[in-house]
Amino acid sequence: RRSTRIGMSCFLFLLPIPCLIKSCCPFAAAMLFVVTVSSFSSDYLYSGVESWSHLFDRALAPIAFVSNIHAVYSLFGIMWLLPAVLCVKCHVMAMYYSKQNNYDQFVIFHSLWHATGVGSILLSFFVNGLHECLGA
Repeated sequence: RRSTRIGMSCFLFLLPIPCLIKSCCPFAAAMLFVVTVSSFSSDYLYSGVESWSHLFDRALAPIAFVSNIHAVYSLFGIMWLLPAVLCVKCHVMAMYYSKQNNYDQFVIFHSLWHATGVGSILLSFFVNGLHECLGA
């Protein structure tokens, strides 16, 4: 079953990319771009059917998550990692509802997993501002 809500939430990953690039975090930015493609493919295009895209998304999502955690920590300090707890909680809840075959709750929490991750990155930039690259 396809969820338009989940499909659309995949594109939220594109929002922090300009901030990350301007703040000298190209790997984190690139990973968000790549995970936008892998997550849309896995979560929407091939939702409910077997596909290699699910394997790629499961491999790339943790790399994107960790690289962005590292970027936020490097730019703004440990306090700004606290919102990641909410992101992980949403992911855990999505997996719980998936195992319970509660599709409606799964859609809500999987979409929130995407939205809270992006929101926490954007919030850290909104409050702290962009960190310009040295020598730029």
